[in-house]
Order: sequence, then structure tokens, then C-alpha cells
Amino acid sequence: MLQSIKKTANGLVALFKDGTSYNPLLGRTNGLAVPSGYIGEELINTASISAFTTNTYADAGQITLTPGIWEGEGMVEFSTGTAVVGTQLLIGYGSSPGNSASGLGYPYRTLCPTMPTNSSQNILMLLPKRYIVDVNTIVYLKARVMFSANAIAGDGALRAVRIA
Repeated sequence: MLQSIKKTANGLVALFKDGTSYNPLLGRTNGLAVPSGYIGEELINTASISAFTTNTYADAGQITLTPGIWEGEGMVEFSTGTAVVGTQLLIGYGSSPGNSASGLGYPYRTLCPTMPTNSSQNILMLLPKRYIVDVNTIVYLKARVMFSANAIAGDGALRAVRIA
């Protein structure tokens, strides 16, 4: 049974009830970058979409989560240029690559039902989502645009931080 947590030069350790066994806790308290596998590990992926196809999902980022507990977040900036006739922007966390809506469940998607006019950049952000992972899992940042004229591009960023 855990009795206390002790701070050392190398991080945190747990003291168990028998008083003799210290087991390292994954994490850092010494100001150094967090290595892979430790609490606080950060994964970031960015991707650009040069031209969306209307009403088709595209991957605006992807990361591979290793076993542990992660918190993810994402955002997509749509570059609409001038004279774009658009009707909808949508982003979300997905579980399949390419033109797939798999995994895009409420509340982990963001929909803008009407595209603002006279705006060259439109940014949508997602609520953070917690992932409990037991085998390597790929998470996709999905983006979809509905429009009828001209071109729309986009840049996405997907980030996850290991929390346990």
C-alpha cells in the first residue's frame, strides 16, 4: 500500500507501507525534457492539406499513442482565400485514415454549420479527449469542408500528453 511520495533529484518515488521499497514514478521534477514513456511526454503532429475535396474527410494530423493514459487536443485552420462559397466546416478525432468518419463522436467533434464570409482564416478547436491505451493506437485529426466554389486549404495540429 502506498504510504507517501518522496521527491528526489531524479524525480518522484513512491514509498510503500513496508518502508523499504521505493519504486520510481514516471515523471520529472528536475526541469529536463521528459523522455518517452514518462508522465508529461508530449507528442505533436502537424499536417497541411493543400486542397480539400468537398464533403470528403481528410487527415489533418495523426499520432501513435503507446500504452498509458493520454490527453489529446487538436485544431485546424482553414484557409479559404477569396470568393469561396462554403457551407460547413467540421473537425474531430478519428480512428481510421482517409475519407472516414469512424470515431467522430459527440462531443469530440466541432462543427461550424455556416462558413463565415469575408474571412480568409477560420480556426476550429476540439475539446481535450482522454485516451486509455493498452496497445499502440493511431489517432487521426479529421477535417471536412462543404463548399461549392473555389478552393480551401488547411493546416492541422494534433497534440497528446501522457498523464499516466
